[in-house]
Amino acid sequence: MGERVAVGAAADYFFDARVRAVVTALVFNAFPVERHRSRRLRSLAPFLLARGWSLLLFPEGTRSEDGWMSPLRLGAAHLCVTQGVPMVPIGLRGTYAAMPRGRNWPVPGRARVVVRFGHPLHPQAGEGARAFNARMADSLAQLWAEEELGWYGSLRAQAKGELALPSGQQFPTGSWRRTWESTRPLGASAPAPPGTTSASVHNGWPPGPVQDKEI
Repeated sequence: MGERVAVGAAADYFFDARVRAVVTALVFNAFPVERHRSRRLRSLAPFLLARGWSLLLFPEGTRSEDGWMSPLRLGAAHLCVTQGVPMVPIGLRGTYAAMPRGRNWPVPGRARVVVRFGHPLHPQAGEGARAFNARMADSLAQLWAEEELGWYGSLRAQAKGELALPSGQQFPTGSWRRTWESTRPLGASAPAPPGTTSASVHNGWPPGPVQDKEI
């Protein structure tokens, strides 16, 4: 990935106040991303890609309110398709249990968080943003399933079309069961526990094996 990595952060939250904007930019090497189709701020993503930067983006566009995933927005896919750059899927598991939305600090103890990197996805000739976005979701679902099924088992399930991103649709919104399942510790028996997801848009992904990291 290299040393030149910039992180996309919500302009309406992380860059709405001068002090917070400066801290976010300096600490996380972040740049503002408009989430609501506002034309107030011109996107810096193409500018950074043209100058050799890799971008770390979160295709959901926001942190989960209850630990379950929302549909992937088209922004990251559109960027890859229009700029002709690959996307490396990154699956993060256990992040909601470690630091739920609204907290300023992680929960006490050492919650298990797993980070998995998938193979680069390259835009195909004539492929639109929606089709590329669907491939992104499919790849991320396979990374998630590795926790329960293992690497080979998750690939077989993906080939059979048995995987989907964990949206929690099987549990009623606001129910205790929905929250309980989303915060279940990794390793326990659960129906594909959620976390969050990110997509890294790159200029020149170096060859090498896919990596798994556990925190």
